[in-house]
Formats: sequence, structure tokens, C-alpha cells
Amino acid sequence: MDQRFVSRDGTVVACDDAGVHIEFATLSGCSACAGGGGCGLAPVAGFVGGRRSERLSVERGGQQPRVAPGDRVRVGIHGGRFLQLVWWTFALPLLGVAGGAVVATIWAPQSGDAGALFGALVGGVAAGGLLQAVTRRRSPSWLGMQITRLS
Repeated sequence: MDQRFVSRDGTVVACDDAGVHIEFATLSGCSACAGGGGCGLAPVAGFVGGRRSERLSVERGGQQPRVAPGDRVRVGIHGGRFLQLVWWTFALPLLGVAGGAVVATIWAPQSGDAGALFGALVGGVAAGGLLQAVTRRRSPSWLGMQITRLS
């Protein structure tokens, strides 16, 4: 995998007709957290986070290597796809909330903060609806995930 990919290492826990199921150790905030030292927020992060691992299912593709449960793998997506995911997941809802507040303030200036809050709510719901519609139409293969066998 070249440097244009965002990747993470994990362990294959199962394989079936649908795809490969991979488990990843949960990442901590920094190396001090991982070592249990540093600022002291590691116990709080463990309490709030709860999970010690994450699972991901990756569709089988023609280019994917054969893997079996127990194999160490690296899963990656192209950096351009990663940026698209960031856009759809974070920027679009944020723009919906901010845009809704601005439109409501311009459209009904007499409503003040309550109108802006209502506009932000409507804009956020509209952006969330658009996000749901777009993600339902795309298959997981759109992400272009690649698996590389490490062991």
C-alpha cells in the first residue's frame, strides 16, 4: 500500500460469502494514553469509550488476497475517498446547521435567537436526510477498501 492510502492493521476474525470480518484494537489519543501515563485522562477515556476493539466487514473483491481467521491484515482506503467521507460526515451537516441558522435569521429577523435555533435544527435535519439518502444508494465497494495480508 502506498502513501496515498489511509490504513489500519487488524486481525481477521471470520470469513464468509459476504466478506471478510476484521477486528481492530481501539486507538488511544496519544502514546502517553496508550502507556497509561501522561495527563491522567486515560482512565476517563476507557470509562467513556467502553470498547477495547472495533469490527469492520469488508466486501470480497476480485483484487483482495485470500485470508483466513487469525491472519494479520492491513485495510486501507485511498486518501481521496477518505476526504470525501470527511466531507459527507462532518462538513455537510455543519454547513446544514450554519446555513439553516443564517437563512432563518435573514427570513425572519424578528424571531431572534429562537428563529436561528429553529433554522439550525431544520438545516441539520435536512443535511442528515441528504446524508442518509446518499449513503443508502452507494454500495460499500464505493469506498474502494484494499486488504493487504501481513502474516
